[in-house]
Amino acid sequence: MQELRLKAVVWNENVEYLRSFLRAHCTSDEDFGSFCCLEQCYSIPNTPQQMGSVCVSRELLEGEDNSWWVIYRGKKDLQSPPYLEKRPYCRSEFKNDPREWLESLGCKLQFEYIRKGHSVFLRSVNFLAELFQVFSVNSENVANTDLSQELVSEEAILVIYTLIEGGKDWSQSSQSLINILDQISHFVSTK
Repeated sequence: MQELRLKAVVWNENVEYLRSFLRAHCTSDEDFGSFCCLEQCYSIPNTPQQMGSVCVSRELLEGEDNSWWVIYRGKKDLQSPPYLEKRPYCRSEFKNDPREWLESLGCKLQFEYIRKGHSVFLRSVNFLAELFQVFSVNSENVANTDLSQELVSEEAILVIYTLIEGGKDWSQSSQSLINILDQISHFVSTK
């Protein structure tokens, strides 16, 4: 699998506009939701950082025993435009915390954080968009709505991505992402 991803910083005054913009592109209410998840980033032994990364992700929903996801993103395709990332991608589900397994492979935890925001499935183009803020992990009440004192950065982040099967042409998906970026370029920064 390949992941095609656009990442942008959103200025605070534009967060509500972008949330409304994304919601307007939903075909049903089921395609719009909120999320709160813990993410951990690991280094891969004996490889330069640009070769890829391992991310562990788990939803933080009260009263549910959620799975852990181990996600590998490989080296960026240098032929992709500078504001888009195309990388090899795979993920596996774990019922238990995979930290011990990853450490046994020599991977080292680099940092962890909480992402909290809204996710939107853009069904017409088969993209998932996430508009979120990043919080530090040392909150005892990560499910609370008021985490303002735990914010890592004041800016919100917008990520729009899709998965493409290996060997398939990704130029149409790339063009669709560029079209979306054109519509929101005054409200975000991709630098």
